[in-house]
Amino acid sequence: MSSTRTQEVELERQSNDDFEVDDVIFHVSEPEFNAWNVLPSDFPPETKLFSTLKLPNKEKEDAKRAQSAHSVNIAYKLSNPNKLKIFKNNTYDPNDRYHIISAMEAAATAFFKFMAPKNVPSLSAYVDFINPQVGYDYVGAASNLIPNFKANADDPLKPEDIVIDMIAKSIDEEIRLKKKTLIAALENVNETLKREPPKGSGLFYAGFQQTKNWLNGHRDNTALHLKNFLLPILNSKDITSQDVDKLLSKLLKRQLYVASLESNDPLYKIENKAISEAIEVLEDIISASFNVVRVLDEIDQKLEELNIDLSQHLPNDKICETIAGEEVFVSVKDMRNYRIVKRQAIGLICRYCFLDTDGHNRNMSKLGDILDFDMSLLPVLFQFRKVTEKDRLLRKPDENMFMVTAYDIANFPDIKNANFYYWVTKETWIPDSLTGVSSYHLIPQNFFRKSDNKTYKALARHPAFVYNKYLTLTKFMVLDESTFRNIARLHVSEKFNYVDLDDKLEKNGIDEITKLMKKRLSDVKNVVVNMRMYQKFIGEQGQYAEEVINKEFETYRAKNTKRLAKHQRLETPHVNKYKDLLTSIHAAKMKSRFTDLYHQVKQNIPVKSSGFSYHR
Repeated sequence: MSSTRTQEVELERQSNDDFEVDDVIFHVSEPEFNAWNVLPSDFPPETKLFSTLKLPNKEKEDAKRAQSAHSVNIAYKLSNPNKLKIFKNNTYDPNDRYHIISAMEAAATAFFKFMAPKNVPSLSAYVDFINPQVGYDYVGAASNLIPNFKANADDPLKPEDIVIDMIAKSIDEEIRLKKKTLIAALENVNETLKREPPKGSGLFYAGFQQTKNWLNGHRDNTALHLKNFLLPILNSKDITSQDVDKLLSKLLKRQLYVASLESNDPLYKIENKAISEAIEVLEDIISASFNVVRVLDEIDQKLEELNIDLSQHLPNDKICETIAGEEVFVSVKDMRNYRIVKRQAIGLICRYCFLDTDGHNRNMSKLGDILDFDMSLLPVLFQFRKVTEKDRLLRKPDENMFMVTAYDIANFPDIKNANFYYWVTKETWIPDSLTGVSSYHLIPQNFFRKSDNKTYKALARHPAFVYNKYLTLTKFMVLDESTFRNIARLHVSEKFNYVDLDDKLEKNGIDEITKLMKKRLSDVKNVVVNMRMYQKFIGEQGQYAEEVINKEFETYRAKNTKRLAKHQRLETPHVNKYKDLLTSIHAAKMKSRFTDLYHQVKQNIPVKSSGFSYHR
């Protein structure tokens, strides 16, 4: 199509949710015009035309710009004025390459949408005709507006939002059954924490040790701190579900500290063995409630299928569902809170797996909605960001920023080893007292408050969170880099090359995303399959997890099968892209990958383990 042609062309391309032929609308004066010829074939199939959007309040919004790193406008499709979008402007500049971030963010968002379909709004990159010399190029990206979205900064996740009575009762019952075993394990730990003074030590040593003990009592990874925490519990012999959470946290921190000493002292080896045994008992108490979590998840799946709006019911109303032939009664409050905790686990794991450092307090809601992914896949996307000196100093990716460790996975989301710029448990200086006051807008609202940190840390040992953490990690680990490569090809041109800002080498955008995902998948899998708690999850819940994940894959395949059929009918140049995507997540291939994962987990279970109960 000639760039000098003056007739009006309005093309409404396919939506992300529906791919019917009637969605393609175009008005031209030329006969036999093919809608797919508007853009050169180098542009990926999910790219859309800016001329299909209307920005009704652009002048007012630009004049009164909200505090944001982006220039954003409310928009809607000309073919559907009732469906609102958020349009992020990336002003075209022929002297830089930063506008390609629109396509890169579209690819990253598609990764999130694939992994967390209920958490993430769809987003597409938009292009416009720049001039006869340039032709079409990227001018921004638009995502669907989430109805009634409230940022966590304005409506934060609170302790009462994560209380699930049905799970708490299950933990209390398991504590009752394992109380003697747990007390014995904790007493064993306490014995290993005793420290005898060296022979011949005098008053100086006593004074030195008293000062040292005072300091150690204020550090949460020392033997004295742990001993002071254990004594009241051992004296009272009274253990609650809240104690289980705190005990695991204290023991894991102590275990990590002892390991960091790299000491050959036999006393540390004895202590580490005792701590490991106590951790196993505590993890068994938590994992025993996984069956209750699975029941809640099955009920949640049924409610989703029936499209039942829980907000229309009172918290104490009861829901009755038949699960495995038995009637189960659960409160609306428990189901609301389960859905919150579940979606928080899915969203945060996706931020973690996709190396997204921009998960701040305004980019998420307490209900688990997450958005804004132009700082995800950061080792690649950082190349296309207009960054300040502060960004170069604090946000430029390095080898340690996204390190994967067993400690972080076990304590997730309370991570310590990886260093995400924004993170829900990362402590900042913003006091809670400033929330809601008139001066609060002067403070960086993106950071999380201390109350936010505390609530999210409480999720680390929450059975519903742990369950969905491992289920989402399982979904991630059964994939390979080809799936993400094929998703990216729908949004980023395979011919897009750039010069790396660091090593000055020419690289291909799709290739670099593929390499990054291959490494991330390997890094995550190599740690997770060796973790005892994950081994228990797969051994006891693997079959249900596979069913849930396969159901999500099937929904995704069905949508893209419709897209493929349409491209075949219109004979576009993009048919093979959809074929390759569908091949990479073919049902038979997924079944084989699940089998491989189960075998890999089984091979890594220590000899003393009670076994692996899920057989294929």
